[in-house]
Amino acid sequence: KPQGEQVIRTGFIKWLDFPKMCGIIIQDKKYRKVGPVKTPKVFLHFNDLNPEIREFIPRTDAHLLSPIINKEQRIQFQASAQMVGGKETMKAFNVRYIQPLLHRSPVTCTGDIPVLHWQDSLNLIRKAKASLGHDVYMVLANQSMNDKEKTAEQVNLALEKCNRKVTWSRSQIVDSEKCALGCKARLGEDIFDLLSNIATVDNVERKADEAYFRCLGDLSDLDLKLTPGQEQALKEYTKKRLLLKSYGDFF
Repeated sequence: KPQGEQVIRTGFIKWLDFPKMCGIIIQDKKYRKVGPVKTPKVFLHFNDLNPEIREFIPRTDAHLLSPIINKEQRIQFQASAQMVGGKETMKAFNVRYIQPLLHRSPVTCTGDIPVLHWQDSLNLIRKAKASLGHDVYMVLANQSMNDKEKTAEQVNLALEKCNRKVTWSRSQIVDSEKCALGCKARLGEDIFDLLSNIATVDNVERKADEAYFRCLGDLSDLDLKLTPGQEQALKEYTKKRLLLKSYGDFF
């Protein structure tokens, strides 16, 4: 029988401390005497929920971690003996829901525990694209243009790195409909600010277009693209319903 770290354990998350990014798992009775530390409680740190976290979220962005935890759903995990707070205890890693979260996007309908709010996913995607630009710049700055094959290889590696981070960030989206509504709500906030200061704003139509395309860009980054009909409806709502209806004299 597998022992210690190899054992796939089951249980539920009992307690969480989001500021300290940790929690406690209560493991099922049959696993409490498996491994070097015999205990019903297993320590959990957000960084160890899945191995991708350490790959895609640097220490400087660790504060973004905000796991979507449903305590009613059972989990499976592995654990190893480690020192925590001066005591030897079992520490969990590779923590997953046994059943996927309800209402999750079909593309991301897995047992992985989402660890990012959609806005943080969007910020991480933007950072990945910014890093791609920096990496490509450095490749072009340091490579002789005569060595086209090596240059192309390094650019492709940078693109693959960016795509992995973007794909993972998108996989953290739990409810794509709520995410899309959130993006549109931000558009509404931009339009509200525009209307509130319309007397001092030059070229209102251009500002409305910028807000509209910013919203489309956010939706695209999160892989929540609208159909042409939906795009047109959103644009009409942005310009006619919110602006032309109330402030037609400015156009």
